[in-house]
Amino acid sequence: MIQAEVQNTISQARSLMSVDPDAASQQLKLTLEKVRQTADLNPDLRDQVVDVLQTALREAARRKVEFEHARQQRLENMAAGREQALIAENLIRDQEKVKQLMLDSIP
Repeated sequence: MIQAEVQNTISQARSLMSVDPDAASQQLKLTLEKVRQTADLNPDLRDQVVDVLQTALREAARRKVEFEHARQQRLENMAAGREQALIAENLIRDQEKVKQLMLDSIP
């Protein structure tokens, strides 16, 4: 029964890893703690399940790094887009000023 619960938790955590790696990691940690505290579990089975959960936790940590990197890239791209928009607005404004100055200087 514990193996099925662990497999379900790992499946759910893997689904969560791409959108909320912290929640996935938390689920895995809670299950790991539950496995460690289950008194009537065969020691060999416990070791096996703990290894599987620890592997999943390492995967979650790796996916968190990837998630944060992608988030940072999105933020940088958004900032670059805003900067380009400001540059374009300033250029248009400067062109309008030059145009107005030229019109004002015609007798």
